[in-house]
Order: sequence, then C-alpha cells, then structure tokens
Amino acid sequence: MTILIIEILFLAFILYNWITIKLFNIGSYLESFKWRYKNGPIFYLSIIAFELFSLYTELIHFLINLIPYTLITSRIIPILFRIFYINEVGSGASIHPPIRVHTQLKLGKNSFINSSANIGYSHPVIIGNDVSIGPGLYIFTGIHDYQDDTVSKRAGRISGNPVIIEDGVWIGGRVTILSGITIKENSIVAAGSVVTKDVDANVVVGGNPAKVIKVI
Repeated sequence: MTILIIEILFLAFILYNWITIKLFNIGSYLESFKWRYKNGPIFYLSIIAFELFSLYTELIHFLINLIPYTLITSRIIPILFRIFYINEVGSGASIHPPIRVHTQLKLGKNSFINSSANIGYSHPVIIGNDVSIGPGLYIFTGIHDYQDDTVSKRAGRISGNPVIIEDGVWIGGRVTILSGITIKENSIVAAGSVVTKDVDANVVVGGNPAKVIKVI
C-alpha cells in the first residue's frame, strides 16, 4: 500500500510539472513571484512550487545526460526533451549530451547542438532549421537589473528577452550569447565569441564583444 501511495504521488508530481512547463511556462513566473512577494502565503507557496519545479527539471537532466552519445541516441534525446521539457523539436534534430535547458526551447529541423550546452534561464530560445552549434554554448536569456532599488543586492530582479538563432547559422565552440540577441540567417559566429548585439545575415563575427570580421 505504501509503495502504491508513493507511486501515485510521484506520478502526480510528474504530471504537475509537465503541465506547468507545457501550458504555462511557469518557471520564470515563479521566480518573479519570489521577488514580488517578500513574505506571506504567496511567497511561501511560490517557494514550494519553484522547488518542485527545480527538482523535476534536475531529474530530467540527470536521466537524459546518463544516455551515452551515439548517432542514434542523439536523435532520441531531442524526442525525450520534447516529451518532458522542450516545446517543439523539428525532424532530424540532434543533441549531444550533456546539456542543460532551463527555459522553453524551440529546435528546428536538422539542427545540431553539441555537448555541454547551457541554455536559459527565463525567456524562450528559438533555434531555426539547419543550425550547427559547437560544444560549450552558453545562452543567457535573463539579465539582472543592477539598478533595481527594491532589493538590497546589486544583482537585482531578473528580466530579459528571447534569443533567436535563424536558419543556417553556424556557431563555433564556447560561444556566449546574451539576452535579446537575434543571429540572422546563414551567419557564422567564431569560437570563443561573446555576442552582445544582433548579428546581420551572411556575415562572420568574432571576438569579445563579437564584431563583424567579413561578409560572406
């Protein structure tokens, strides 16, 4: 009987988190509740809900990142993320584990994300078709408001904007992309770059901050 109760609670836990991710994108909202209500029942309920949400996402990442990389499993992993976490995955997309996804991610057809990608944290990331991404990608969709006077610490409340990577883009290894950036179609971002502003179509950019190297 005890085992049955545990199984029911576990299934309810999975269902609750699946609904919050799929229907409401509630992860970012829960974080804002924690800042907005510093005490009272809403604050404590948001803390509990956020911790359950975090536990669920950590569990999904742990299980998926245990899967060894092969050509077959790289096609299976996006399907698992589509079921449990990612909103949309195009046909032929592949992911090389390990990977961490902390936000809603749309991955287009025939796109590839290499190992050790870290994608988050508060706004959606949209990756188009035929995109190739090297290892060690960092995408930060959130940014702290350092001028926020309502909190005591310098890293204030989180805001931000979506990151968009259009069709045919090639991103080298260890690239960092900041909040609100759009990288337009068929462009190349050189390895080690930090992208702080939008990238035009059909150019090569590189450096920190990334600047146009040439037009292609």
